[in-house]
Amino acid sequence: MRRLFFIVFCMWTLPVWGRPFQDSLQAWPAELDYSVDSTYRCHDQQIFFPGEVMEYQLFFSFIKVGEATMKIDRSLYEVSSRPCYYVKVDGKTTGFFSTIAKIRNTWGSFIDTVSIVPQLFYRNIREMKYRKKEIYLFDHKYDTVYVEHRDKKSGKYRKTTSFRVPNNVQDMISGFYYLRTLDFDTIRSGDVFTVPGFYKDSVYNLHVKYLRREIINTKLGKRVALVMQPFMPDNGVFNKGSSITAWISDDDYRIPLKVKANLKVGAGIVEIKRYIPGRTLRDKVKDLPPLRSFVRPRF
Repeated sequence: MRRLFFIVFCMWTLPVWGRPFQDSLQAWPAELDYSVDSTYRCHDQQIFFPGEVMEYQLFFSFIKVGEATMKIDRSLYEVSSRPCYYVKVDGKTTGFFSTIAKIRNTWGSFIDTVSIVPQLFYRNIREMKYRKKEIYLFDHKYDTVYVEHRDKKSGKYRKTTSFRVPNNVQDMISGFYYLRTLDFDTIRSGDVFTVPGFYKDSVYNLHVKYLRREIINTKLGKRVALVMQPFMPDNGVFNKGSSITAWISDDDYRIPLKVKANLKVGAGIVEIKRYIPGRTLRDKVKDLPPLRSFVRPRF
């Protein structure tokens, strides 16, 4: 059950290349004077904003097993001297499944508002008796990720390790939000996209094919959806090849509406339950406390 819940959540992490970069910072408040850093690309997007909330229901073969919420904090944060969105994702099992496999997981990502790449990612895993806390700090200037693990006995973050990563690498959350900024007006059916990502201790390349547009029924009503399909390896969980299909609303919000994964046994399904749009950026950047004092009480 632990593995199933994680798999169903990860079906959303489908990062692909976005539209051409533009030398524009028009989304940022006038009082924020962030000069363009050559280290970072400039990726203008008008799809998601602070305050956005997406709630989902998770099913296994039409039986509800859990819920997940993805929320962008109403304030901006400063990480590594860069303005960032703070996206928090909570996932849990519910009902009968919570009694046999209690899961309360939290993931977080501080996503650069200019380039839509992660500056800091963390995960707090609580699956029955299993506990895991990790922090990933991204250094895009040197294409390096530093990973710290929390010691269970002392409660301190130790065992810092570093990994070389490709330019503009994504974490499992930032890649999901980057996907939504893709300009589908310039994409044709059958086009395949590839983007590098980093998770745990590995760099991966995810290939996603754009299929078509179609109308689907959701909790939000009937919606025209963009249909995409990532290619999965034969890993003992997914069927080899195109075992996952994702539907994203073809509108100004690009809401992930549904994901279906054909597993070796049964199918995992994620469906939208509620959506609250965000609002344009007008707040001042909230200063981020030093990394250690920030992560201990919150992560």
